[in-house]
Amino acid sequence: MLAIGRLDLLHSEPLSGLYDAQAHRLLGGHWDVPAQKLSLEGFLVHGKTYMYFGPWPAVLRLPIAAVTDRLDGELTQLSMIGAFAVLLVATSRLLWRVRRLMRGDRATTRLELWAVAIFVLVVGAGSVVMFLASRPVVYHEVELWGAALSLASYDATLAFILRPHRRALAWAALLSGLALLTRGSVGIGPATALGLVLLGRLLASASGRLRRPSVARPIRWLGLGDESSNRGYLLPLAMSIAIPLGLYMYVNYAKFGHPWNLPITRQYVTFIDPIRQSVYAHNGGKLFSLKFVPTTLVAMLRPDALGLDRLFPWVTFPSPAALVGGIQFAARDPSSSIPASMPFLSVLTVLGGLVVFRPRRNSTSGAATLRVPVLGAAVGGIGAITIPFVYQRYIADFLPLLVLLAIAGLHALLRRIDRGLTRRALAATVTIVLAILAASSLSVNFALAILYQREYSPFPTEPERAAFVRFQYDLADSLAGGTSTNIRVGTKLPDPLPAGTVFVLDACDAVYWSDGSVWHPVERTRAAGRYPLDVTFRDRPPGTRETLLTAGPPGAQEHLGVEYLHDRRVRFWFTSPRRDDELVGTSHQIRPGHRMRLDVDRDTARGRLDVALDGDDVLTAYPLVGGAVTVAGAAGGAGVLDFSGNAHLRATSRRFCAEIAPEAARGRRRS
Repeated sequence: MLAIGRLDLLHSEPLSGLYDAQAHRLLGGHWDVPAQKLSLEGFLVHGKTYMYFGPWPAVLRLPIAAVTDRLDGELTQLSMIGAFAVLLVATSRLLWRVRRLMRGDRATTRLELWAVAIFVLVVGAGSVVMFLASRPVVYHEVELWGAALSLASYDATLAFILRPHRRALAWAALLSGLALLTRGSVGIGPATALGLVLLGRLLASASGRLRRPSVARPIRWLGLGDESSNRGYLLPLAMSIAIPLGLYMYVNYAKFGHPWNLPITRQYVTFIDPIRQSVYAHNGGKLFSLKFVPTTLVAMLRPDALGLDRLFPWVTFPSPAALVGGIQFAARDPSSSIPASMPFLSVLTVLGGLVVFRPRRNSTSGAATLRVPVLGAAVGGIGAITIPFVYQRYIADFLPLLVLLAIAGLHALLRRIDRGLTRRALAATVTIVLAILAASSLSVNFALAILYQREYSPFPTEPERAAFVRFQYDLADSLAGGTSTNIRVGTKLPDPLPAGTVFVLDACDAVYWSDGSVWHPVERTRAAGRYPLDVTFRDRPPGTRETLLTAGPPGAQEHLGVEYLHDRRVRFWFTSPRRDDELVGTSHQIRPGHRMRLDVDRDTARGRLDVALDGDDVLTAYPLVGGAVTVAGAAGGAGVLDFSGNAHLRATSRRFCAEIAPEAARGRRRS
């Protein structure tokens, strides 16, 4: 999944090189990053651009960044594999540590070994982790590292609670700090857990001085033991909390001039998105607010957050989350919920919550000892429900909480079976139910991940999305009945139709697929503005400008061209009578005399121009003017445009359209 179907773990994606850019700047002693590297995710503060993501993944890249920049943008997959390993190791350690808490030294059984193996498998492949593996981009990398480091810190904190010693505390502090320096909203959870441990020891000290046993009651409720087991380590604990928090506040202050606030209105995407501007204006210019909690909680906890489809993988995202209270959200992506997408962990989490927080006479041992890590993990998820965004990836903020409670629930079931308190028939029923829930979790998360990877994400290329949509329809046609119920045909692209709808434009000039809010091209011809070119650039003096495409009537034309820079680099420029300024894209290395692939997609149906050179996006522009198009490489472009290199316009195809809408291909069907 992480390799996106390729035998390549050094794959570059849009927004996968942000941490590499940060690493190079850190080597020079700077926190700011060039604006073009961060794209819309950058924050403009005092004339410099900063990334808001924590620096830990950038620190991991420092040894490579110190010797080369050839791997920039290609290290995200390897980084995520490292985070995945940390996550599974922490899960395994917690499984055995909680086992000793709840079941002592009882011999392992075959059932337990299978249960533990399935549990680890579900955490890795039947949870939101599978969704994060769908695209190696910065958002998923930071989520995975945040969850993994937090869970590892909870394991170390639990080890310190059970047997206080400096090594466990040092690991807890280190991992807590790394979690904070990766994703602060999640990393605050481990710091909270350590703070609760410190609170217990302060109460134990106060109880002894004041000779009032009632002061120590919170200690026992937290599962920290009695007063005698909570002596000492006050200064080390305080330092273990203060140092990570201090580092986090230093980094945030160095970037944004405040120890913890994020200047969300200074983000580049906010400058161009009127919806975000409105949301933040109504929230006092801040990102977090309790008024967003009802909507985000409903989105994360609704039990019906899945859809069924006649196309592979037959399970899909539900409709966007409903707004609660009539407030405005900045974004509501198609997203499932915790119980709908992770039923295995959800059921065990509910059981674990009952076990961990069940009132009992003796709260100083067993499952009650998990209360401190669990409370910390709950705090670590608060950030995800207090922002005006609904994204599937934000479920990962609650993954540590789910894993901790689900482990307690699993061992509670196994303990009942060990003690013979559950009849054999009931035990078999429980086993079958959990197996079904595990299989459901695995299949649902695979389905959501592959759909996001190939269709719903903004990152797949047009060929990737087209290949997957074709596969879906080819598979449907090979099965009994097939399907064509979600295909529409027309002469004009309408507003986006329900997710999964395919629209055929004119006589198969283009095919589009809707994610419910945006049309994505699946197949386009020259008639729809797709111009796939093979180009050979010449070695021209820096500053030389040449034209590749013109469109519109004389005197009111738009122009797309290339500008030659130093060090054999080029950048593309765009002018239009509908724009007041000239738009200039990012620079790209060329090899004069060698053929390169230039994709010019002038999509008038959607009103945007996309230019990619050898698969890398180099320019996006809108709006467009109407009228005749002249492009280098076409018959009408020779001798008219001043492009000095060689250009050849490749053929486009209507094959997929002819398969799903043969009448439209013959130009007979209109609707």
